[in-house]
Amino acid sequence: DPGSLNSTDNDNGANWCEAITSISVTIATIDSDLGTPGMANDVCPPPAPPALSYAADILPLFSNSGPPSCVNCHSYLGSQTSLMATSSGQSSLPLVTAGDASQSYLYHKVAGTHSSVGGSGSQMPKNQPAFSATDIALVQQWIDDGANP
Repeated sequence: DPGSLNSTDNDNGANWCEAITSISVTIATIDSDLGTPGMANDVCPPPAPPALSYAADILPLFSNSGPPSCVNCHSYLGSQTSLMATSSGQSSLPLVTAGDASQSYLYHKVAGTHSSVGGSGSQMPKNQPAFSATDIALVQQWIDDGANP
């Protein structure tokens, strides 16, 4: 990383990243080598955000601590393990398809879009404040990232 050029930071592998600039030697259409010899280093991309977890990031959205209190009616929402072992029963889609929110009934139920996948179309939970766009995006990201515990 160009911001880590002193002798201490340079020796820390966490400050290194894959080069993206070609040294301009191309064989067919493949760059044969990457780097920036004699020039400023490429800027490292920002680190990936920490993975979301069910326990820390998603369960609180469904908790008993206040609306929406989905866990009161759907006990399988109490843990990622029981959630992953439960089928939707309302749709041809699995409740959660790790890695693909668009194929996860839970996502469609939270987003209120499940009428297109065989559900009634109302947003979960009934008679409670709707999930915010931020909460819906969080559920989508958690599922798309692999539905980690």
